[in-house]
Amino acid sequence: RKFKVGVFILKKFSVLILSSLIFLSCNLGAYWFVTGEYPDDRSQTIQVLPDQNVSSNKKYTVLVMTDIHFGSGRRDRNDEAFIEDFKKLVSDSDETQLPRFMICLGDALDGGHQEEADNYNSFIEKVRQIAVNAGISDFKTYTILGNHDLYHYGWDVWKKNIYPYTSYYTLKTNADSAYEGFSWYFIDSANGTLGKAQLEDLEKNLASDTRPKIILSHYPVHCDGLSILSLQDPMEKNRLISAFAKNNVKVVFEGHAHQSTLYDNSSFEERIIPSFLMHRTYCLVTIDEETESVYHRLRAYE
Repeated sequence: RKFKVGVFILKKFSVLILSSLIFLSCNLGAYWFVTGEYPDDRSQTIQVLPDQNVSSNKKYTVLVMTDIHFGSGRRDRNDEAFIEDFKKLVSDSDETQLPRFMICLGDALDGGHQEEADNYNSFIEKVRQIAVNAGISDFKTYTILGNHDLYHYGWDVWKKNIYPYTSYYTLKTNADSAYEGFSWYFIDSANGTLGKAQLEDLEKNLASDTRPKIILSHYPVHCDGLSILSLQDPMEKNRLISAFAKNNVKVVFEGHAHQSTLYDNSSFEERIIPSFLMHRTYCLVTIDEETESVYHRLRAYE
């Protein structure tokens, strides 16, 4: 009888191990099983947004945050502290340091619910109004789809409520007519993969775009070897790294991992930004159109 019990436990353990291996190696990540969606259902071809105004200065700053998790139930949210900190940012006498637009790298919502989307939109509207009052009239927030945003079939909520109402898009910034400007690529990695159609379309667009580029993604390409926190298909990773290296990508900004990590891939950098909610941190990114350089620094709010 003890032998039968041991065999039963071994079988259950083997199933658990096998399921874990499938989970870790599957190029869809865990969240396909939660949402029932494949990335190709959302993001086969890129949507081109209007150019983002960044003033007439060839040097400007962008604010990047990630993993805000509205609806998480944490009692230590301190969004008002960020609001006060943002007021200080837009009062800087150095015009090049004024945030011209804002980016959220995903997980704006914790469970994909309508109320969470409403709270997120109220938050970014407060930020926008402060920027407008400071003279930054064209201030926008561009948001990336994250895995938590897909919970409870949250894509239906997302595409109706979260600007720009799509998950795979690009825009250009033109600081001065004398310079080519930067291209910004916002990719849909919310399932832990881009999917075949998006990956091929991204490779094609990067190759045909001569501008210097910045990539924005929820999932990291790398994450200190923790495959569950990064894109999970090794072939997809290799193709992305190759495309970034060949096509004048300067920096890839990433979220999801709730940690601060910087990778130097020789021709481009990967910056994982800590969670806005958990670590009370965001990133200020200063672009110099003339030198095609990108300087990024983390900033804490209390």
